[in-house]
Amino acid sequence: MNKIRQFINVIYMARISIVMVTLMGIMLLKVPQAKDAIIALGNFANIFQYIFFSVIGILWALSNWYWPRSFYYMEYHKEEGLTNQDILTIKLTPRIIGALSLLLIGVVTLKESVNITPDENGKNPLIAVGILFIFLTLIFIFFVFFRRKIFKMNSIGETTSALNEVNGIIPFKNLPVITKKVLIISTIISGIFLAIITALPIQSTRILGDGATVLLLTFTIWIPFLFWIQYLGLRYRLPTFIFIGIIILVFSNFNGNTNVRLVNEIKSERESIYNHYKENFGNRPKPMVFILSEGGGIRAAYWSSTLLSRLDKELPKLRDSIFAINGVSGGAFGATVYLSLLQNFKGNSSELQDTAKKIVGKDYLSPVIGAMLTRGILQFIIPTPIEQFDHAKVFENSWEYYWKEITGNSFFSQSVDKLWDNSVKLPPIFINSTRVEDGYPFIVSSLKLKNDIIQDLYNYLPPEKNLRISTASLLSARFPYVGPAGTINYIDGEEDITMGLVDGGYFDNTGSNTTYEILMELYETGKYKYKNNPPIIIYIKNGSDTEDINQSGKSLLYQIMAPINTTMQIRDSNTKNDLKRVQELVDFLGGEFYTFSLEEQKIYNTEIPLGWALSQTTQNEIDKRVDYIINSSDTFANLKLDLNDFTY
Repeated sequence: MNKIRQFINVIYMARISIVMVTLMGIMLLKVPQAKDAIIALGNFANIFQYIFFSVIGILWALSNWYWPRSFYYMEYHKEEGLTNQDILTIKLTPRIIGALSLLLIGVVTLKESVNITPDENGKNPLIAVGILFIFLTLIFIFFVFFRRKIFKMNSIGETTSALNEVNGIIPFKNLPVITKKVLIISTIISGIFLAIITALPIQSTRILGDGATVLLLTFTIWIPFLFWIQYLGLRYRLPTFIFIGIIILVFSNFNGNTNVRLVNEIKSERESIYNHYKENFGNRPKPMVFILSEGGGIRAAYWSSTLLSRLDKELPKLRDSIFAINGVSGGAFGATVYLSLLQNFKGNSSELQDTAKKIVGKDYLSPVIGAMLTRGILQFIIPTPIEQFDHAKVFENSWEYYWKEITGNSFFSQSVDKLWDNSVKLPPIFINSTRVEDGYPFIVSSLKLKNDIIQDLYNYLPPEKNLRISTASLLSARFPYVGPAGTINYIDGEEDITMGLVDGGYFDNTGSNTTYEILMELYETGKYKYKNNPPIIIYIKNGSDTEDINQSGKSLLYQIMAPINTTMQIRDSNTKNDLKRVQELVDFLGGEFYTFSLEEQKIYNTEIPLGWALSQTTQNEIDKRVDYIINSSDTFANLKLDLNDFTY
């Protein structure tokens, strides 16, 4: 038992690097979004970005080796009292961690290379990267084991035995000159990258490459700083990490920076549900189409925006028949992109799909990862809020940045009222969010809905304040912790209240609940001519209906995850009930319910991840599914017949 305890104590000295490599391994091997980031590297990277990825990979491995190695010799510089096992552990642990750091990258890139289509010369860049890192692993092992013989260096024991110790360790100032220089240079390099990404998360991560490079770099950046915290603990025998935790807890009471961005603009007057119906549908026979754009990160955004754009092109009567679009999370972003493009192209649908793919296909994950793991972490230890350090705002800024780059204008950063401008006769959209404090659904829309449960966010904003299009879209897609809850302050009587808004999918991931309430409000007026205007639901489904109930209730993991899993399953079951309610109401009103699923017939086997970046391989798979819907789906053929049955 004593040997095991001593082994753990020795290993504990390298805990920072061990945790870093373990977390990176879990992400790259198990998290679909991280795996897709590796695929994106093979799809999009240029030669500079491959070189930079390789350099960062080497720096990552060297940091995971050299920093714990140096700390071992600070603490265990004397071999008296150490067993042979202790000495072997001290020598091998940093070397193994460094080698595993390189090997992990090699294994992951080779593993994901099967998802890359070779170029015209039959070359696959990820295979080359994978082989390079396997080769680098072998070079690294040879170097760390034989460098002292090759360069005729003294053994570490001979070097450290003459160094003066303080409080049982060799302090930094007493370390060999070369060791001090390496540690200082490593810290300076990390500090420079930390400053650049903190200040310019969008521009810098765009130059660096995809999410895989940014993830690797941000993990590498923090290694020196975490070891410096560990050093202070060793030097002064203080629980420094506990002190940091206490500081974070204390500062968190007054350094919150997640206030929702508002613009100085008076909100426009909005129509009631019935007036919108009366003006656009009540005087002529035509169906009322409701789009349900389901949530699910960039996957849902790409799926909904490209499918809506393609439907708009293939079904000329569709746009004029849309009563409202209900968007949730990524589906809200995709639907907002679709409507914004209609506004910009003045209704011309010929370029919609290609432009939507360019906008939604951008890498929005890298800047957010960069911001979250730099400025987001820094905000924890800064006592005052810095609004620019809210990494959720980087989402909005990146949407605006790429919109302007592709379209040449700043429409996506303008007031959301510009989306309600009916000079192009755009259909209304309901952007769905959820309030943290009570779970109530919240909406942003050009139409006023009479409902006691569904809250209108406009009622909580000052009269002279409004939302940007990007901000309104993100209110539906704030999925902690990548998109933390956005806070809004409002006055209730004489009380100043702060509420938080998160992803609309927490309440209803399909928008079916809001659609049901719209239809019920119309029906209860007694003036809804549903025989002339039957409802047609187009459900753009992003998720899967697969249920796995064959799980062991006896395992510890099952019991630990039971509360979280139950909460999420209750949400999913409520969503299914809402969909069922809508279907039953639509049947009663003589309408039709059409589902266009991303997994229709599951004719493709590629795993399409959630998150906020898609590789070209994944985008191609979604494009194939859009083509399948249009060219081979009975659902689309029946929808086309339904729309053509009416004379407009």
